[in-house]
Amino acid sequence: SASKVPRGIKGLNLMVEIIIMVDFDKSIRKGELQVAPELAGFVDDLLLPCLGIDSDRFWSGFESIINNFTSRNNELLSIRD
Repeated sequence: SASKVPRGIKGLNLMVEIIIMVDFDKSIRKGELQVAPELAGFVDDLLLPCLGIDSDRFWSGFESIINNFTSRNNELLSIRD
């Protein structure tokens, strides 16, 4: 149900904590991405069902976005630094 999805700042803090705590030895594969099991569980079990989005479609699209913008992001970071 939608009530299970973290809302506002508390939800954002939860996501940041999950992302920061990634242990790549325990990560799982979603396509070519390595994802923390906690993040994958949140997305697959809580978020996507509320949004009516298929897990494979989401991760495929997310991987595509990452692949499309990684090199440009790295360019921008090198300019910033």
